[in-house]
Amino acid sequence: MKISKNQFCNILQHIGYLQEQSKRINDILRDPLYDSVQNDFIDGYGISNPRLEQDIVDLLEAMFDDKDHLISYYVFELDCGVRWKPGLVLDENGKDIPLRCGTDLYNLINGE
Repeated sequence: MKISKNQFCNILQHIGYLQEQSKRINDILRDPLYDSVQNDFIDGYGISNPRLEQDIVDLLEAMFDDKDHLISYYVFELDCGVRWKPGLVLDENGKDIPLRCGTDLYNLINGE
């Protein structure tokens, strides 16, 4: 069962938001004032929940039969499209493949 384009994009948008917030919190925690802060979620290196993100990506890849792991690439390597730039992702003919947002990714994995 696949989900709609809107649902897919919302999930990716939420993952991107969580990644952005985690980076902001991690920057604050790198301040020497917070060196001693540690608990289940803050391990001295920052705050994140990479297992949950990976589980969501694995679920989406299974739902969309994404054997090339384009969803994983988009989320983890391109930071949900933030790090995409022209020329970074090309098709077999050397044509640029935009991956700026969830809609671009949805269209790519669905052949639209």
